[in-house]
Amino acid sequence: MTTLILLPCHSVFTAAESANASENKLGPRDAGPGFNQSDWILAPFQYEANDHLSFVEHIHKAFELLDANPDARLVISGGFTKKGVSISESNSYLQVARLRGLITKQNEDRIYLDEYARDSYENLLLAIALFRKRTGTFPQRTKIVGFEFKRYRFLELHAKVLRLKHVDYYGIGPSYPDAATFEIPEHEWETKRKRYFDDLHFSEKKFATDLFEQDWFGCIGSKLYDKKVSRDPLKRGLGKEFYSQEPEPVLNAFLGFDQLTFPEAKAAYDDLGAFPW
Repeated sequence: MTTLILLPCHSVFTAAESANASENKLGPRDAGPGFNQSDWILAPFQYEANDHLSFVEHIHKAFELLDANPDARLVISGGFTKKGVSISESNSYLQVARLRGLITKQNEDRIYLDEYARDSYENLLLAIALFRKRTGTFPQRTKIVGFEFKRYRFLELHAKVLRLKHVDYYGIGPSYPDAATFEIPEHEWETKRKRYFDDLHFSEKKFATDLFEQDWFGCIGSKLYDKKVSRDPLKRGLGKEFYSQEPEPVLNAFLGFDQLTFPEAKAAYDDLGAFPW
Protein backbone atom coordinates (compact mmCIF):
# COMPACT_ATOMS: atom_id res chain seq x y z
CA MET A 1 0.00 0.00 0.00
CA THR A 2 2.67 2.46 -1.06
CA THR A 3 1.33 4.16 -4.19
CA LEU A 4 -1.59 6.56 -4.53
CA ILE A 5 -3.11 6.90 -7.99
CA LEU A 6 -5.28 10.00 -8.20
CA LEU A 7 -7.96 10.37 -10.86
CA PRO A 8 -9.46 13.88 -10.58
CA CYS A 9 -12.92 14.20 -12.11
CA HIS A 10 -14.12 16.95 -14.43
CA SER A 11 -17.78 16.16 -15.02
CA VAL A 12 -20.67 13.83 -14.24
CA PHE A 13 -21.62 10.83 -16.38
CA THR A 14 -25.40 10.39 -16.21
CA ALA A 15 -26.16 7.24 -18.22
CA ALA A 16 -24.94 4.55 -15.82
CA GLU A 17 -28.37 3.24 -14.80
CA SER A 18 -29.47 2.64 -18.37
CA ALA A 19 -26.46 0.61 -19.46
CA ASN A 20 -24.95 -2.78 -18.73
CA ALA A 21 -21.35 -3.57 -17.91
CA SER A 22 -19.24 -4.68 -20.85
CA GLU A 23 -18.51 -8.39 -20.91
CA ASN A 24 -15.16 -7.59 -22.49
CA LYS A 25 -12.63 -4.98 -21.47
CA LEU A 26 -12.75 -2.04 -23.88
CA GLY A 27 -9.73 0.01 -24.94
CA PRO A 28 -9.44 3.74 -24.24
CA ARG A 29 -10.40 4.59 -27.82
CA ASP A 30 -13.00 1.91 -28.34
CA ALA A 31 -16.45 3.42 -28.77
CA GLY A 32 -18.86 2.51 -26.01
CA PRO A 33 -20.00 3.88 -22.64
CA GLY A 34 -18.66 7.38 -22.11
CA PHE A 35 -18.36 8.21 -25.80
CA ASN A 36 -21.78 9.86 -26.12
CA GLN A 37 -21.37 13.55 -25.38
CA SER A 38 -24.99 13.89 -24.27
CA ASP A 39 -24.39 11.39 -21.45
CA TRP A 40 -22.15 13.91 -19.67
CA ILE A 41 -22.96 17.20 -17.94
CA LEU A 42 -20.48 19.48 -19.67
CA ALA A 43 -19.56 23.12 -19.29
CA PRO A 44 -19.60 25.18 -22.52
CA PHE A 45 -15.80 25.09 -22.86
CA GLN A 46 -15.77 21.27 -22.68
CA TYR A 47 -17.57 20.69 -25.97
CA GLU A 48 -15.23 21.91 -28.70
CA ALA A 49 -12.42 19.42 -28.09
CA ASN A 50 -14.71 16.60 -26.95
CA ASP A 51 -13.40 16.66 -23.40
CA HIS A 52 -15.57 13.66 -22.52
CA LEU A 53 -13.34 11.47 -24.69
CA SER A 54 -10.35 12.61 -22.64
CA PHE A 55 -12.26 11.70 -19.48
CA VAL A 56 -12.55 8.15 -20.81
CA GLU A 57 -8.82 8.06 -21.57
CA HIS A 58 -8.05 9.33 -18.06
CA ILE A 59 -10.15 6.52 -16.58
CA HIS A 60 -8.39 3.89 -18.67
CA LYS A 61 -4.93 5.23 -17.78
CA ALA A 62 -5.72 5.25 -14.06
CA PHE A 63 -6.89 1.63 -14.21
CA GLU A 64 -3.85 0.67 -16.27
CA LEU A 65 -1.62 2.05 -13.52
CA LEU A 66 -3.69 0.32 -10.84
CA ASP A 67 -3.56 -3.07 -12.56
CA ALA A 68 0.20 -2.78 -13.07
CA ASN A 69 0.91 -2.33 -9.35
CA PRO A 70 -0.72 -4.55 -6.70
CA ASP A 71 0.54 -2.17 -4.00
CA ALA A 72 -1.35 0.79 -5.50
CA ARG A 73 -4.67 2.25 -4.46
CA LEU A 74 -6.80 4.33 -6.83
CA VAL A 75 -8.68 7.36 -5.51
CA ILE A 76 -11.30 8.72 -7.89
CA SER A 77 -11.97 12.24 -6.66
CA GLY A 78 -14.95 14.50 -7.26
CA GLY A 79 -17.92 15.57 -5.18
CA PHE A 80 -21.61 16.21 -5.70
CA THR A 81 -20.98 19.31 -7.80
CA LYS A 82 -24.08 19.50 -10.01
CA LYS A 83 -27.37 20.87 -8.73
CA GLY A 84 -30.24 18.43 -9.09
CA VAL A 85 -27.94 15.48 -9.84
CA SER A 86 -27.89 12.68 -7.28
CA ILE A 87 -24.55 11.10 -8.25
CA SER A 88 -21.08 12.40 -7.45
CA GLU A 89 -18.47 13.01 -10.12
CA SER A 90 -16.32 10.23 -8.69
CA ASN A 91 -19.11 7.66 -8.55
CA SER A 92 -20.08 8.48 -12.13
CA TYR A 93 -16.49 7.89 -13.28
CA LEU A 94 -16.55 4.59 -11.43
CA GLN A 95 -19.66 3.64 -13.37
CA VAL A 96 -17.90 4.42 -16.67
CA ALA A 97 -15.10 2.09 -15.60
CA ARG A 98 -17.63 -0.60 -14.72
CA LEU A 99 -19.46 -0.25 -18.03
CA ARG A 100 -16.20 -0.47 -19.96
CA GLY A 101 -15.14 -3.68 -18.21
CA LEU A 102 -12.26 -2.16 -16.21
CA ILE A 103 -13.32 -3.28 -12.74
CA THR A 104 -12.19 -6.79 -11.84
CA LYS A 105 -11.99 -9.03 -8.79
CA GLN A 106 -8.28 -8.19 -8.64
CA ASN A 107 -8.74 -4.41 -8.41
CA GLU A 108 -12.22 -3.72 -7.01
CA ASP A 109 -11.06 -3.61 -3.37
CA ARG A 110 -8.30 -1.14 -4.23
CA ILE A 111 -10.60 1.60 -5.55
CA TYR A 112 -11.68 4.41 -3.22
CA LEU A 113 -14.13 7.23 -3.90
CA ASP A 114 -13.60 10.75 -2.59
CA GLU A 115 -17.03 12.38 -2.88
CA TYR A 116 -16.17 15.75 -1.33
CA ALA A 117 -13.51 17.44 -3.50
CA ARG A 118 -14.59 20.63 -5.26
CA ASP A 119 -11.33 21.70 -6.95
CA SER A 120 -7.92 20.35 -7.90
CA TYR A 121 -6.25 21.22 -4.58
CA GLU A 122 -8.95 19.32 -2.71
CA ASN A 123 -8.60 16.43 -5.18
CA LEU A 124 -5.01 15.94 -4.04
CA LEU A 125 -5.42 16.76 -0.35
CA LEU A 126 -8.48 14.56 0.14
CA ALA A 127 -6.93 11.71 -1.84
CA ILE A 128 -4.05 11.67 0.64
CA ALA A 129 -6.51 11.82 3.55
CA LEU A 130 -8.63 8.99 2.15
CA PHE A 131 -5.56 6.84 1.45
CA ARG A 132 -4.51 7.31 5.09
CA LYS A 133 -8.02 6.62 6.37
CA ARG A 134 -8.44 3.41 4.41
CA THR A 135 -4.92 1.95 4.61
CA GLY A 136 -3.53 3.36 7.86
CA THR A 137 -0.47 4.72 6.05
CA PHE A 138 0.47 7.64 3.84
CA PRO A 139 1.50 7.01 0.21
CA GLN A 140 5.19 6.96 -0.60
CA ARG A 141 4.55 7.76 -4.27
CA THR A 142 1.72 9.62 -5.97
CA LYS A 143 0.63 9.24 -9.59
CA ILE A 144 -1.86 11.77 -10.98
CA VAL A 145 -3.82 11.30 -14.20
CA GLY A 146 -5.35 14.39 -15.77
CA PHE A 147 -5.27 16.99 -18.51
CA GLU A 148 -1.84 18.00 -19.73
CA PHE A 149 -2.56 21.71 -19.27
CA LYS A 150 -3.06 21.11 -15.54
CA ARG A 151 0.43 19.64 -15.04
CA TYR A 152 1.88 22.88 -13.67
CA ARG A 153 -1.05 23.38 -11.30
CA PHE A 154 -0.68 19.94 -9.74
CA LEU A 155 3.10 19.57 -9.69
CA GLU A 156 4.36 23.11 -9.11
CA LEU A 157 1.56 24.36 -6.85
CA HIS A 158 -0.50 21.71 -5.04
CA ALA A 159 2.19 19.01 -4.69
CA LYS A 160 4.78 21.51 -3.50
CA VAL A 161 2.44 23.10 -0.95
CA LEU A 162 1.71 19.61 0.39
CA ARG A 163 5.46 18.83 0.27
CA LEU A 164 4.89 15.60 -1.58
CA LYS A 165 7.85 13.61 -2.80
CA HIS A 166 7.94 11.23 -5.75
CA VAL A 167 5.01 12.59 -7.73
CA ASP A 168 4.38 11.57 -11.34
CA TYR A 169 1.89 13.29 -13.63
CA TYR A 170 0.27 11.65 -16.66
CA GLY A 171 -1.11 14.39 -18.90
CA ILE A 172 -3.68 13.30 -21.49
CA GLY A 173 -5.68 15.61 -23.74
CA PRO A 174 -7.59 17.51 -24.71
CA SER A 175 -7.18 16.15 -28.23
CA TYR A 176 -8.47 18.66 -30.73
CA PRO A 177 -10.64 17.21 -33.55
CA ASP A 178 -9.15 17.27 -37.04
CA ALA A 179 -10.19 19.53 -39.93
CA ALA A 180 -12.37 16.83 -41.47
CA THR A 181 -14.47 16.66 -38.33
CA PHE A 182 -15.26 20.36 -38.59
CA GLU A 183 -15.54 20.15 -42.40
CA ILE A 184 -13.30 23.17 -42.88
CA PRO A 185 -10.07 23.81 -44.84
CA GLU A 186 -6.77 23.00 -43.16
CA HIS A 187 -5.70 26.65 -42.79
CA GLU A 188 -8.98 27.54 -41.07
CA TRP A 189 -8.58 24.53 -38.79
CA GLU A 190 -5.06 25.59 -37.78
CA THR A 191 -6.35 29.04 -36.82
CA LYS A 192 -9.28 27.54 -34.94
CA ARG A 193 -7.07 25.06 -33.10
CA LYS A 194 -4.55 27.72 -32.13
CA ARG A 195 -7.30 29.97 -30.78
CA TYR A 196 -8.71 27.09 -28.75
CA PHE A 197 -5.42 26.26 -27.04
CA ASP A 198 -4.52 29.93 -26.54
CA ASP A 199 -7.87 30.44 -24.80
CA LEU A 200 -7.41 27.24 -22.79
CA HIS A 201 -4.02 28.25 -21.41
CA PHE A 202 -5.17 31.82 -20.79
CA SER A 203 -8.12 30.56 -18.76
CA GLU A 204 -5.99 28.07 -16.83
CA LYS A 205 -3.64 30.88 -15.83
CA LYS A 206 -6.27 33.53 -15.05
CA PHE A 207 -8.84 31.38 -13.27
CA ALA A 208 -6.63 28.73 -11.66
CA THR A 209 -2.86 29.02 -11.39
CA ASP A 210 -2.72 32.78 -10.75
CA LEU A 211 -5.31 32.36 -8.00
CA PHE A 212 -3.63 29.34 -6.40
CA GLU A 213 -0.30 31.16 -6.42
CA GLN A 214 -1.93 33.91 -4.35
CA ASP A 215 -3.94 31.59 -2.08
CA TRP A 216 -2.62 28.04 -1.79
CA PHE A 217 -5.63 26.58 0.01
CA GLY A 218 -8.68 28.33 -1.51
CA CYS A 219 -9.35 30.17 1.76
CA ILE A 220 -12.54 31.85 2.84
CA GLY A 221 -13.06 35.25 1.21
CA SER A 222 -11.17 34.30 -1.97
CA LYS A 223 -12.38 33.76 -5.54
CA LEU A 224 -11.31 30.14 -5.21
CA TYR A 225 -13.47 29.72 -2.13
CA ASP A 226 -16.46 31.29 -3.86
CA LYS A 227 -15.94 28.92 -6.78
CA LYS A 228 -15.90 25.94 -4.42
CA VAL A 229 -19.15 27.06 -2.80
CA SER A 230 -20.76 27.31 -6.24
CA ARG A 231 -19.72 23.69 -6.87
CA ASP A 232 -21.26 22.50 -3.62
CA PRO A 233 -25.06 22.70 -4.02
CA LEU A 234 -25.59 20.28 -1.12
CA LYS A 235 -23.38 22.46 1.13
CA ARG A 236 -21.30 19.49 2.26
CA GLY A 237 -18.06 21.46 2.54
CA LEU A 238 -14.61 19.93 2.47
CA GLY A 239 -15.63 16.84 4.44
CA LYS A 240 -13.49 17.71 7.45
CA GLU A 241 -15.65 15.63 9.81
CA PHE A 242 -15.24 12.60 7.53
CA TYR A 243 -11.50 12.97 6.86
CA SER A 244 -10.20 14.20 10.23
CA GLN A 245 -8.02 11.55 11.89
CA GLU A 246 -7.10 11.57 15.57
CA PRO A 247 -3.35 10.91 15.32
CA GLU A 248 -2.69 13.28 12.40
CA PRO A 249 -2.53 16.95 13.50
CA VAL A 250 -0.83 18.10 10.28
CA LEU A 251 -3.48 16.50 8.08
CA ASN A 252 -6.25 17.87 10.29
CA ALA A 253 -4.76 21.35 10.06
CA PHE A 254 -4.88 21.20 6.26
CA LEU A 255 -8.53 20.18 6.45
CA GLY A 256 -9.32 23.40 8.27
CA PHE A 257 -7.26 25.91 6.31
CA ASP A 258 -10.02 26.89 3.91
CA GLN A 259 -12.08 28.25 6.83
CA LEU A 260 -9.33 30.77 7.63
CA THR A 261 -8.16 33.78 5.68
CA PHE A 262 -5.04 33.05 3.67
CA PRO A 263 -2.70 35.06 5.98
CA GLU A 264 -4.08 33.10 8.94
CA ALA A 265 -3.73 29.79 7.12
CA LYS A 266 -0.22 30.61 5.91
CA ALA A 267 0.89 31.45 9.47
CA ALA A 268 -0.54 28.14 10.72
CA TYR A 269 1.08 26.29 7.81
CA ASP A 270 4.49 27.76 8.66
CA ASP A 271 4.15 26.40 12.21
CA LEU A 272 3.25 22.84 11.23
CA GLY A 273 6.71 21.36 11.52
CA ALA A 274 7.50 18.01 9.88
CA PHE A 275 4.83 16.42 7.70
CA PRO A 276 3.97 12.76 8.36
CA TRP A 277 4.07 11.83 4.68
